[in-house]
Amino acid sequence: MDIGAREYAGLSHEMLEIVREHDGAVHLPSMSLPQFNHTMWFCNDLSRDNWEMECVIPSGGAQTSWTDTAPSPRLRFYEVRIMRSEDSPTFP
Repeated sequence: MDIGAREYAGLSHEMLEIVREHDGAVHLPSMSLPQFNHTMWFCNDLSRDNWEMECVIPSGGAQTSWTDTAPSPRLRFYEVRIMRSEDSPTFP
């Protein structure tokens, strides 16, 4: 699997690994920074460029993780965006 990385405000972001669980769930642990939130995005078809926000996760310290418990299509792309806590969108 390809694990991409982006930079935000000069800060490097690194996905540690992508783990597919036995039940089909996808576990995404990543490096993290205190006082920054992670917004998790997914896209099922890159040709349509229709990224959807899944959730906002507060920083877990040095490492933050999230599990997609229902990755319905066979192929799904993920993006993690790092934002200062005060700049993060609200998510129900």
